[in-house]
Amino acid sequence: MSSRQANQASIRKDTQVRLAELKGVALNTIPYSRSNAILTQYQEEIRNLEKKTNYQSEIDSIDKLADWLARPEKEDPVRHIDGSITWFSRRISKLALQKKLNNHGIEY
Repeated sequence: MSSRQANQASIRKDTQVRLAELKGVALNTIPYSRSNAILTQYQEEIRNLEKKTNYQSEIDSIDKLADWLARPEKEDPVRHIDGSITWFSRRISKLALQKKLNNHGIEY
């Protein structure tokens, strides 16, 4: 086998393995691509699956960051005259704007 043929066979096998890995199926369920058209189809499907995976991980990262920035902190309970207790949780963010007073002494 020439080096070009070996290189092409390696590309086809790697594509088959990667597609099976992204789909979460056994390797033998993805047919070996003997034609360039099928190889191109597999590569396009891999790009789409990777794009979808990357997008989902970006969304998860953004959600984790938002949760971290707005983590709830427990305060002391508020005890009412009737004996009931109310717990509050406030969200603290270091990036939150601080209230300021204008020239007339009004907070904004």
